Amino acid sequence: MAIQAYFFAFVTIVLWGSAPILEKLGLIKLDPTIAITLRSFAISLCLFLYLLGAGRLPELFQADLRSLIFVGIAGIFAGLLGHLAYFYALKFGEASRIVPLTGSFPLLTVLLAVLLFGESMTWSKITGAVLIVAGIAFLKS
Repeated sequence: MAIQAYFFAFVTIVLWGSAPILEKLGLIKLDPTIAITLRSFAISLCLFLYLLGAGRLPELFQADLRSLIFVGIAGIFAGLLGHLAYFYALKFGEASRIVPLTGSFPLLTVLLAVLLFGESMTWSKITGAVLIVAGIAFLKS
């Protein structure tokens, strides 16, 4: 794997690892619905400005309809409803338990990919799933 892949993976770890701490701090005096609205607005504004500055805004309106529908539904599932549920969990629970627990979503992804796309179930995928479940079990204690 290229060194750039490791670099960006590390940046992802730092950003995703610190974001729940910032979110937990922000949720102390803020309703999760307001928080997800502010978060989404900030993201949308940054992306809009990037597309505008890069001269790529027209591409947004030229996208394939089928792609728009699937990405839109995924955005509602993960970006809105999933994050709203996550913010409520984070507001009322311990970040050190909520984040790893919600991080178990790959279990469902693997299952759906096997069932819907006919992807193979390998020993490495099974081992990874078992390790995720074991990690969740350790967090419950």
